[in-house]
Amino acid sequence: MNKFLSLQPQQKRSSIRIFFGIVSIVIAIGLPVYTLINGASMDSIKWIFMFLFSAQGVIYLLMGYGISLPELFGKKTYLIINETEIRFKTSNYEKESVVAIDQIKKIELKYKHYDFILKDDQVVEMYVTGFENQLLEDIKFLLSEFAEENGVDILNSI
Repeated sequence: MNKFLSLQPQQKRSSIRIFFGIVSIVIAIGLPVYTLINGASMDSIKWIFMFLFSAQGVIYLLMGYGISLPELFGKKTYLIINETEIRFKTSNYEKESVVAIDQIKKIELKYKHYDFILKDDQVVEMYVTGFENQLLEDIKFLLSEFAEENGVDILNSI
């Protein structure tokens, strides 16, 4: 029973972001061309603006095509349930949490977080704020399925 659910928000294609990305890149390319045509020199401020506009253009293009920056840099959020443990990471900036399956006494589904209550009464919280409703339903389904298969009580306090 290996189950994986990506918790990364899905970026949608956006023609407006693509447009602004292209405009930013055109400005970044046009700045040195304009400077050379007018016979001026490229001072450090113009180089900085050129770099910033090109970086902004690339970021907008990636976002416009549905590629999220955290995923691009290897930051992933997920929920993994296997035979021995539940692993989850709900934010790009936090550490992964691991809960051994044989230590889980019950699971409580609350409004902003889901609590894994262990046999030694320790609580491991899985924060779910900011997730879309469909993703929350997918998480609840996986946890309910897990609870049914392993005889773990699940309480829905929402």
